Amino acid sequence: GYFYFKLFTLLGLIFGMLGDVLLGFKYLTTGKVQKFWILAGMFAFAFGHIFYTVGLLVQFYVLGNVFLIILPFVLPILIISIYMVVAKRVGINFGKGMLMFGLFYLYCLTTVVSTSLSMVCLHKFSVTTLVMFFPAALCFMASDFMLTGNYFKPGTRTKTYRALYSVFYYIAQFLIAFSILFL
Repeated sequence: GYFYFKLFTLLGLIFGMLGDVLLGFKYLTTGKVQKFWILAGMFAFAFGHIFYTVGLLVQFYVLGNVFLIILPFVLPILIISIYMVVAKRVGINFGKGMLMFGLFYLYCLTTVVSTSLSMVCLHKFSVTTLVMFFPAALCFMASDFMLTGNYFKPGTRTKTYRALYSVFYYIAQFLIAFSILFL
């Protein structure tokens, strides 16, 4: 059972790994080429988040719950709106050409969070996989919101800051991969 969820989750994890590899190339380049690697990595992660969302919906959505199919796609708009206000106040600047893709990426990311929240609520916290997936999605969001500050805000970050977004990221990856074992 749960073939499609496992398949889409595996694809999400693979695209996450690909995103890590592509982002790693930014350290070997500068200028426009560096921006290319950042975009390529973000694109891979965006596809990973799309796979996670599709897997959650295909496997755990129960027909007839219209609210819980609309919420995952509307809540991200609210989250992104709040994020953009905060980002502007703290000096995060996506720059030319990155804003639209940044918004697309944030929408994919926050859709995973809102979809996993919707599905865990729909199933009344009774499916261990979903109970693990929702905090994993929150960790992804925390990590990526911190990373936007790292990539798009001038200045240096402390080692603690860099370590913290990595901790959030690896907790997310671990929980998602591990969640499959509970199906």
